[in-house]
Amino acid sequence: MAGVLLIVLYISNILAIKGLLEEQSALLKEKARLEEKNDLVRAEIQRLKSVVHLPRLAERRLGLIHNPHQPTTLVVYGIEDK
Repeated sequence: MAGVLLIVLYISNILAIKGLLEEQSALLKEKARLEEKNDLVRAEIQRLKSVVHLPRLAERRLGLIHNPHQPTTLVVYGIEDK
């Protein structure tokens, strides 16, 4: 009777270990997926911080237009000459 109980406990432990190994494998895959996603998010943050990105963002979101020419004259109204 004790031998049967030991065999049942042994098989139960094997099944429990197998379940834990499968869970560990799934968690490692999930960790790898999340680390990859994290890297992509970090790269996107760096891209958005980039000065090169700002003019395109200003054009697209705010409707600003880049003027390649420097202004040649500055006219100020409302200031009297002294």
